[in-house]
Amino acid sequence: MPTPIASPLLLKELDIPGRTGPVSTAPDVWGINIAAALDNFPRQGLQCRAGPWGVMGVGDVLRIFWGTGNQVLQDTIDPEEVNKELTLFVPSRHLTEGAFDVSYTVQRVGQTAEPSEVMKVLVKLTRPGGHDDNDQPGHSKLVMKLPQPIIDGGIDQDNVGAGVLMLCERYPNIAVGDVIQVTWGGVFVLSPPLTQDQADGRVA
Repeated sequence: MPTPIASPLLLKELDIPGRTGPVSTAPDVWGINIAAALDNFPRQGLQCRAGPWGVMGVGDVLRIFWGTGNQVLQDTIDPEEVNKELTLFVPSRHLTEGAFDVSYTVQRVGQTAEPSEVMKVLVKLTRPGGHDDNDQPGHSKLVMKLPQPIIDGGIDQDNVGAGVLMLCERYPNIAVGDVIQVTWGGVFVLSPPLTQDQADGRVA
C-alpha cells in the first residue's frame, strides 16, 4: 500500500488573545500593548495560540517569527499536544516597540516548513499618561473636562436628551489607536480608536 501523502498545510495567522482591535486598516495592523506584552503573564511573556493543523503529529516543529526572519520561539510537538490547540509564550525580551510582521511555520517530519498567514502588529510599551504624580484615585495626567453649564447646573430633563460632551485632554504617550474608556454611573462608554490627527492634537 502506498504511503499517504500529507496535504499542504493551510495555516491561519497566529492567535494573540491580548491584542487590541486594529489600530489602522488596509491592511489591518493589530495593537500589542504593555499589558499583553509584559503584565498579563509577567513570567512567561506574550500569550499566543496556534493549531491544530492538518495532519498534526509527534515531532512537528513550530517556529514563531517576530519580524521577517527573526525566530523568537520553537516548539516540538509531543504526544500530549497532537491535534490540540497550543498555548505558547513569546518571551518579553523579544518584544520591542515598533511595527512587525508576525508569523509562524510548521515543519512536519521529513517535510519542508509550511508558513502561516502574516499578521501585522504595532507594539507600544508605554502606558497612557506615563508616570502618575500622586497617589489619589485616578491618573493625574488623564484629565477629562465637562461643559461648564453641566458642572454648574447638572443634568436635568431639559438637557439630558442631548447627552454630555466630554473632552479628554491630550496625555503623555498618546498614540494612534488608543481607545478612551469613560464610566458614568457604572455605564462604560468607549471612544472610537484615536486617529493620527487626534493623537497629534490637530483635531479634538
